[in-house]
Amino acid sequence: GETRNLIHNPDYQKLAKEMENQLYEMLGQAGGMDIPMNQPSGGSQNKRWRERGGDQAADFPKAFTVDEPLNRNAQ
Repeated sequence: GETRNLIHNPDYQKLAKEMENQLYEMLGQAGGMDIPMNQPSGGSQNKRWRERGGDQAADFPKAFTVDEPLNRNAQ
């Protein structure tokens, strides 16, 4: 399994983007893009709300946790 999250490592940025593009291509081919979501055009908002244990759920980089929810209507 994954033991180190490399998403913020500059050496892996190109690979991460290639993998993201491949994911959305595969979803498109399988009809998965019918699910209401869009590929991020910039940096994605992959954040965890600290108050709900977001920083306890897994070893997330500090950049992935926020003190305030980004979407106050989220359930």
